[in-house]
Formats: sequence, structure tokens, C-alpha cells
Amino acid sequence: MYLSFISPDDNFMFKSTEARALLSSIEQKKQDRQIRIQELASQRDEAKEQIEQVNTQLKENSLPDLTGMTVKNIRYGAGTVAEQSGKYLTVEFSAGTKKFVLPDAVAKGFLKIEDADTMGSFEKIGLLTERKEKYTREIEMLTTEITRLSQIK
Repeated sequence: MYLSFISPDDNFMFKSTEARALLSSIEQKKQDRQIRIQELASQRDEAKEQIEQVNTQLKENSLPDLTGMTVKNIRYGAGTVAEQSGKYLTVEFSAGTKKFVLPDAVAKGFLKIEDADTMGSFEKIGLLTERKEKYTREIEMLTTEITRLSQIK
């Protein structure tokens, strides 16, 4: 004798309940994704604010004029700054004229300056520039993640 505890109608109800649970799960994942997108957008906005603050600090701490100063380079030795044009520096060494990019050349140690105040200014500008680059990378990463999450259906 064959006993059936689940009637065909019960089986339909079971599948229907299962489908509802699956739909509910999908909707919950969509909501979770939207919440995550909002969190990432908020973090991106904070990073943009940080960049604005760093830009303000960079404007307040302009590059000191090094024209005529003596600088040292590990490879070329002592040299005299012949010209400073924007963020580019031309230095005359005994081995020839070389160009450097500011503030990196000083902040990263390619050029040494004997004047402690000037060296401190370049170190500060270098740190601010690094912070700006860090926030810029963070914004790029957050934007990529927001785009990825937004494309999921």
C-alpha cells in the first residue's frame, strides 16, 4: 500500500513558499547592495573632502625658490640651481646640467638642501602630495567598486 503525506496541492504550496523565500532573498541582496553602494559613495565623498583640504594646505605651502642655492645629489655631487620653473628645477653640476621634478626630487632624497627650513618645507609638501595621491587612489578604488556593484542585477 502506498501512503502519501503530501498531496499534489501541498507540493505546489511548498514550491510556492520556496519561490517566495528565494525572491525575498534576492530582494534582500539587492537592498544590501544598495546600502553598500551608499556606504562606498559616502567614503568617496569623505576622500574628496580630504583632497580639498590637502589642496588648501598645498596652496598655503608653496614651493620655496631654490634659484642660486647649492644642492647635493648622490651621483653628481654638489650643484647650483640655475633655474626653477614651476615644479621643474634645473641644476648645474660639474658633470653637466640636470633637470629634476619638485617636490619629489627633494622629498624623496634625490637632492639634498643644506638649509633646514627649506628642506622642512619640501618634506611637508612631499607628505601632503603623498596624502593627495593616497586619497586619489582611494577614490578610484571606491568608484570602481561602486560601478561593479551597480552593474549587478
